[in-house]
Amino acid sequence: LHVLKRYGIENYFPQRACEKVLQRDLNTYFPIPDNVPIREHFSERKSGQSDSFYQKSLNEQIAQCLQLDDIANTDLRLILDFIKDQAGALKS
Repeated sequence: LHVLKRYGIENYFPQRACEKVLQRDLNTYFPIPDNVPIREHFSERKSGQSDSFYQKSLNEQIAQCLQLDDIANTDLRLILDFIKDQAGALKS
């Protein structure tokens, strides 16, 4: 079991990948705070309510735009490296 330092996997997504999938400029939304859900952070105020323009169903599309360098020096990268090493040890 590994506990992420950030709120969720989405909080590790780079701006470039999010912009590609959401097809919008996200300069004012980056960096994503570590402790806020992305649906809450990626929202616009309209008529007194907050409307999120992000859905968890987009995670797969954004993840496909990622490169390992995008998460270098993060705890998520350490976790992924650990899983890779463990899988390699099981194969041999």
